[in-house]
Amino acid sequence: MSTDWDGVARRYQSIKTCDHGIIVEENGTIYQCDRCEEESVVRCYECRIEKPEDAAEYNAINLVYNAPPGWYSGSDGELCGACMTKMFKQANGLT
Repeated sequence: MSTDWDGVARRYQSIKTCDHGIIVEENGTIYQCDRCEEESVVRCYECRIEKPEDAAEYNAINLVYNAPPGWYSGSDGELCGACMTKMFKQANGLT
């Protein structure tokens, strides 16, 4: 008996998981993770505060002028301005 490794690879490529590792989409069928909230709610990865609709986006030049850096949006999640500031201070040994 042989294993269809190409078929196995295709199956796992079609699976999408949430932050908890729960399958949320497989072969076009969308499931809802009980531990996740609505997909439309964007939250800070660190403090879990909800992102306001009018939130400023991350801008590095704000750091030069000692202004809040804004919300960072990346493939690894979102960070609010307060958590970004805290992270920068920790990275520079200021806390």
